[in-house]
Amino acid sequence: MPHQLTETQKAARVDWCLEMMERFENGASRRVSDVVTGDESWIYQFDPETKQQSAKWVFPGGDLPLKVKQSRSVGKKMVATFFSKSGHIATIVLEDQRTVTAKWYTEVCLPRVFQGIREKRPSSGL
Repeated sequence: MPHQLTETQKAARVDWCLEMMERFENGASRRVSDVVTGDESWIYQFDPETKQQSAKWVFPGGDLPLKVKQSRSVGKKMVATFFSKSGHIATIVLEDQRTVTAKWYTEVCLPRVFQGIREKRPSSGL
């Protein structure tokens, strides 16, 4: 998603939102519970020093060391979470891959999202 949307993109999003509000009667429709949405986030892993590892001897009256450098991330994982009006449906971790692709969404995410919907709403028909 671009960080800076063009005026055309902004207008298209407003139009889509207005259409959805009309379709779902401003949230009063029972069908709004069928809407599933998701979001992605990077989770960074740090390997912090233990208290003992960061301890330093200081002479009486000496200045305490100033630690300003933050440790580098030792790893990261992308996590996609899907939810609906009724709550959480599924959280999927991007395993051993670096790029989110349409194939990952269709072959990994969607089956797990559909399974989550089936478990929460057995009468959904999925």
